[in-house]
Amino acid sequence: YSGSSPVGLAAVLDIARPNERILIVSYGSGAGSDAYSFTTTSQILEKRQRQKLTVKYQAENPFLEYVDYTTYRRLKAGM
Repeated sequence: YSGSSPVGLAAVLDIARPNERILIVSYGSGAGSDAYSFTTTSQILEKRQRQKLTVKYQAENPFLEYVDYTTYRRLKAGM
């Protein structure tokens, strides 16, 4: 369950337009829940053009290319 909110947010960001409000709410079987509100800016279109991997792309192409893997590893390591 913990991954469904971030994946849902990523899918919405793949199709969002400038100046749209995005609300993400999660809850669990415990006593806590979280809600976040985002408003997109005009930069979302520029950022999306530079983004290679989208949720739709990943769903249709289950295999990760080596270049994408090494890029992810560098980002994860903070390089």
